[in-house]
Amino acid sequence: MAFFNELGKKISETGQTVVQKTKDTTESMRINGLISEEEQKIDQVYQQIGKAYYEGFRQSADPKFEEPMAWIDHAKERIAGYKEQLNLLKGLEICPTCNAAVPADATFCSACGSKMPPKQPQAAAGGQPAGETKFCAQCGAQISKAATFCNHCGAKQA
Repeated sequence: MAFFNELGKKISETGQTVVQKTKDTTESMRINGLISEEEQKIDQVYQQIGKAYYEGFRQSADPKFEEPMAWIDHAKERIAGYKEQLNLLKGLEICPTCNAAVPADATFCSACGSKMPPKQPQAAAGGQPAGETKFCAQCGAQISKAATFCNHCGAKQA
């Protein structure tokens, strides 16, 4: 009987040790998660500080920051070019008054109502062959033959 008592005691001690190690591991993982969250918050604040420094001191920055700031300037220029390419693909242009995206053939901005700058003359509206276009009876704008409404003045087409 002593053997079984000893065996039961060993099993109980081992079980308690396993339970304690599990609790310790769980607590360790929880604390590591808290550390990770705080480190992420610090990184976000570092980014905010860097952006605020760039925006506030771009023209008078410390010389050691000139190279990364120039890189950011060039990246912003590339992004603007990419956005322009996307707008061309989508048939949009940017309103010079409010920066809203409007259809390239719009005469007025739909966001602020400003008159859009004059367009370069094209052979036909939307790059379509001249035989596939007509002129609006209301405003005289060149539109697609298939258009039901004028995209310049909104008049219903016959």
